[in-house]
Amino acid sequence: MESGTANNGANAQKSRGGRPRQEVATRLASHILDVALEQFLARGVERVSMDEIAARAGTTKRTLYSRYGSKTGLLVAVVQWGIAMHMRPVAGAIPQGTVRERLVHVARRMLDLSLKPEIIGLEQLARQAAAQDIEIPGGRLTLSSQTGVELIQGILDEGSAAGSVHVTDTHFAAAFLLDALVIVPRARILWKQFENKPRTKMEYMERTLDLLASGMPFLSP
Repeated sequence: MESGTANNGANAQKSRGGRPRQEVATRLASHILDVALEQFLARGVERVSMDEIAARAGTTKRTLYSRYGSKTGLLVAVVQWGIAMHMRPVAGAIPQGTVRERLVHVARRMLDLSLKPEIIGLEQLARQAAAQDIEIPGGRLTLSSQTGVELIQGILDEGSAAGSVHVTDTHFAAAFLLDALVIVPRARILWKQFENKPRTKMEYMERTLDLLASGMPFLSP
């Protein structure tokens, strides 16, 4: 009898806190943000109420306000979550190779990602936030965000530590390379100046790196 009581107490303590409870909270947060993102994209931020988001997420408006403070806070969380969710696979799969090979791999993945409807939708949400003077830390979409710069800077810093990269300001160089390899070709594709095809994008990147290699020799093939 005493043993059973002890086990029940241990189970009750586990249910009141610890990892299982944290996992439930994490799943709920992801679900809320996923629902909010879907509603914001489909109908616009102004047309969606916290009551509607709570109902669709299967939670309460009180829970939303306790977590995010306001609809503005929820919007900020949604944009940050969306960026992180899409960028995580890019950051976690950078292969070994030369600096140039690694840069091409990361830039290609970021360029492809930036052209997805989901990212374009997130970009629209970020613009809506900016129009209302809402600051989203790290949220200058899409890949001009700090996350994209940090990925490229990490490659340059590793090359610098290995002695193959000689750049005095790797952060500036990373931002410049992001513009040259991702932001500019993305704009040209969206403006229909060239096709959104793998071969076209790869040729553009290779020619761009060949041109830049005169000033940054570590970009040479």
